[in-house]
Amino acid sequence: MDITIKARCDVSPRIRQAAVQRVEHAARFLDRLLAVEVVFATEGVGRPALVELTGRTKRERIRVEGRGADHRAAVDVAITRFERQLARHKARGVTRVRRRGLRSGLVAAPLPPPSRLLTAPRPAPAPSWPAPRITRTTRSAMPPMLPDEAAVQLELLGSDILVFRNAATDRCSVVYRTSEGTLALVETVDAPV
Repeated sequence: MDITIKARCDVSPRIRQAAVQRVEHAARFLDRLLAVEVVFATEGVGRPALVELTGRTKRERIRVEGRGADHRAAVDVAITRFERQLARHKARGVTRVRRRGLRSGLVAAPLPPPSRLLTAPRPAPAPSWPAPRITRTTRSAMPPMLPDEAAVQLELLGSDILVFRNAATDRCSVVYRTSEGTLALVETVDAPV
């Protein structure tokens, strides 16, 4: 596994070495990791330190961010999130393999008698990772506006994300602030049938 360290700010060699060791230790959760990129940055003067971890497998990318008062704390937060994501990724892979085996007939479990099928309650399967929860709901009107107007509205609200109806296309769009502080636009398109 390749570990690449990038720094957009001054980071001591001791913190870089500690990050490499922590990433190597976290890699035990998923043996299919090909490479991990660690990026150190700051969000501005007087703002918290930022550490981004991007793991790459043959088919997917796993990306997490960690923020803290200093880079050591940000590495701790990022590594904790990275380990959790790797564990989820591995659990999903195991579940897929088991399902594929059941569908192909490789694993055949004996069926209980028909009378038992109707009377015995089926226990709910235990999730292999914690299910995400929605903790807050926000409702707002989606007035039609152009993307430039939405960017101005985002700045006025002091928010990081704004959902609006694009006046030019009459589709739902999203303007959000990236980790670099720039603005990005997400436009919806029709899915191919």
